[in-house]
Formats: sequence, structure tokens, C-alpha cells
Amino acid sequence: RFRGAAAHYRDALAANPLQTIATHNLGVALLKLNDLDAADAAFAAALSADKTNARAVFARGQIAGRRGDRKAASEYYRRACEMLPDEPTFHHARARVLRRLGDDAEAETALRRYRATKAALYRAKGREFMSRKLWVDALAHLTKAVETDPEDIDSLTDRAYCLLRKGESELAVLEYERVLAVRPDATQAAIRLATALDHLGRHVESEARLLDAITRDPGVPATYRQ
Repeated sequence: RFRGAAAHYRDALAANPLQTIATHNLGVALLKLNDLDAADAAFAAALSADKTNARAVFARGQIAGRRGDRKAASEYYRRACEMLPDEPTFHHARARVLRRLGDDAEAETALRRYRATKAALYRAKGREFMSRKLWVDALAHLTKAVETDPEDIDSLTDRAYCLLRKGESELAVLEYERVLAVRPDATQAAIRLATALDHLGRHVESEARLLDAITRDPGVPATYRQ
């Protein structure tokens, strides 16, 4: 399969050597075949034609890693992360090689960045489902986000809202309490917590939450309406 792909891209480049995508894809096929020297040359050529090609930089890091040159791999991964900071795969690879180099502090920083970027992808998908009012599907993706990065309060907030909309008020209360423990000034979360408490018949607690929200942020009309 990959030998055929490599031959196809070589034919394409023979017809038109300026096809940057074909050069990059040739490198991908060669890397799959573990032809490291030829793959590295292809990615170097792709980078020469397009210096913004972060995936080619990352691929050269993979090649360096397979050759056992962890320092070079770490540097390539660092560059790739700077060029495309929202790509989780780059941060994960960098964390692994830094750990092997004994740089635990930087490895942990890279791992946190991996978790955050991976969670952001799940959250974005979850919000797509939220916009279509598909609460079960949204919850599945938001749960993955929170499991990936427990510090992702934005995903936790969205998950709490989905639970509220699904009628799972008890769970929504627990989630909003977690949100407010980290973001005590999150007025919208306080309002929705009050709503969930009201659904459960806990009217005194609901009113207390609303009064606290008004005290913290008196300029939000929704608090008074609630």
C-alpha cells in the first residue's frame, strides 16, 4: 500500500516538481515504510518549499526519535508546537521525549498542554452538538474533555448545562458547584445552579444563590428575572 503511494507521489513529482503537497505526502509514505533517510529528505524539501509546514517539522522530529537522537527530536517537536500550538499530538510527543531526556518539569508542562488542547477538541465537538440541542451526544464529548483535562472548567460548565437541559438537575447541581468552587464570580453558572436547585424543590437554597449572584454582580438582568 505505502510502496504504491510512494511510487505515485514520485510520478507526480516527476511531472511537476513544485507540488509541495506531493513532496510532503511522499515523506509520509516513506516514513510508514521506515525509509528514514529518504523520508527526511522529502520532508526537508517540503519545508524548503513551505517553511510554515509544521507537520513536516514534526515528522522530522519523529525521524530523529527513531534514529535515537532525542535532543534533535525534542527541538523539532518544540518548533512544531510553536508553529501549530493547538495540535495535541505535537505536545504529547514532546512530553514523551522530554521525559526520556530526564527533563521532568518541561515534560509535565508539555503534558498539561497536550491535555488542554485535546480537551479543546472534544469541547468544540460537544458545542457543535449543543448548538443542535443534541444533549446526549454533547455530554459524551464534554465528558471526554473533562476526563482528558480535569482542569478544563469551560467543558465542565458546558457539561453542567447539558445535564440541566436533560432534566438531570441533581447532577447539574454537583457540576455547577464544582464550577463555582473554581470560578466563584461566574454569574451565569450561579444562575443556572439556582435553576437546578429550584427544579429540585430546594427553593430556599435557590434564592440564596440568586441573592449571592446579585451581590457579586448586580448588573445582570437575568438574575432578577430568575
